[in-house]
Amino acid sequence: FGASALVGALLSPIAGFFGDRFGFKRVLVGSTLLGALSLAGMALAPSTEVLTVAAIAFGMGSAASSSMVFALLATTVAEDSRSTALNLSYVPLYVAGLTGGTLGALLARLNLSLVPLTGAVFALTASLVALRAIRPGAGATSETPPSANTEVPIASIP
Repeated sequence: FGASALVGALLSPIAGFFGDRFGFKRVLVGSTLLGALSLAGMALAPSTEVLTVAAIAFGMGSAASSSMVFALLATTVAEDSRSTALNLSYVPLYVAGLTGGTLGALLARLNLSLVPLTGAVFALTASLVALRAIRPGAGATSETPPSANTEVPIASIP
């Protein structure tokens, strides 16, 4: 869906503003929940119009999630480990690229709706991980810039 990518590209800077204003963790959790709901909406869409709206919502959630991950890493990881952490954040993307097509094809053979529903489960899991793994106040707001007390060495990131 080209509309999904376009909306995502337009929303990314706006997501950054909301992250600065309300906290990166809050926006990350909300955007991954939006991703989960929109994927479930795609699976259950009764029409092309509903499917398109769900895909656009997914683009919004995806853009905001990506922005928040990078913002959290940039503001909470110690400077001497930041490049490593930012590059490691791509590993799940590569793993998904390697396994997603095969898993999607296997699920589609059973039922096409299982593909986005499985994605919804992964997105919901990401929301729960973000809630538990990101310590309170990490990248909280622009009024509370990161200090030496908020930096986390890469070795301590699970």
